[in-house]
Amino acid sequence: AMKKNASALVFASERIKNNKRIVLTAVSMDGTLLKFASETLKDDEEIVLEVLKNEGKTLKFASERLKKNKKLVLMAIEKGALVMPDELRDDEEVVRLAVEKLGIKHDWHHVIKDKKNILASLRDAEDLDCVDPELLHDIDFMLAAIDIYPEAAEYMPTDLMNDK
Repeated sequence: AMKKNASALVFASERIKNNKRIVLTAVSMDGTLLKFASETLKDDEEIVLEVLKNEGKTLKFASERLKKNKKLVLMAIEKGALVMPDELRDDEEVVRLAVEKLGIKHDWHHVIKDKKNILASLRDAEDLDCVDPELLHDIDFMLAAIDIYPEAAEYMPTDLMNDK
């Protein structure tokens, strides 16, 4: 029955929701069914890896421990999920991939304070609308942004222009 209708997991008993083989079959057909698996299986890396093969946003149904797993977070971001656990906000690889895959427009300025990563992620001068406003008052940052996109000069605060 599970192969024909994976959503049967929703109504299954706790014993079935804790059966790794059945849950693995169900989530391989529909990753969102992970939310109906037992807590034990939500903490099973093999199950969560299967879920992430198709859809990154399904990481939200995993255990708290696995939601912080760098390998799984990278996989989720690679699949387009907007995830950034607090524990990985300072991890350059995670932040770089998130910005690269999802762009800076996803309100990452609360997360990304590293000027180098922000400059590397700019796709056009308009991306400066999304950076931390404090960075716009950083002369070195603004000059570097203008080197990349001359039209970024339009975003230069008047107080910096008067200093030049």
